[in-house]
Amino acid sequence: MKYQVIIIGAGPAGLFSTYRLACKAKVAIFEMGREIEERICQSNSRQTFSQRCLLLE
Repeated sequence: MKYQVIIIGAGPAGLFSTYRLACKAKVAIFEMGREIEERICQSNSRQTFSQRCLLLE
């Protein structure tokens, strides 16, 4: 499969870049870490990923 843009890293910048570019180009994103759903919410280290974390980033 061919892509116009390849993004390495699904941190805040990588996710936002992918989100912005996806409507204009064919984008692939590669991440070596945990699945997004398994990440720790930085606003509350006892809580796993939540919608609130997206708003804080």
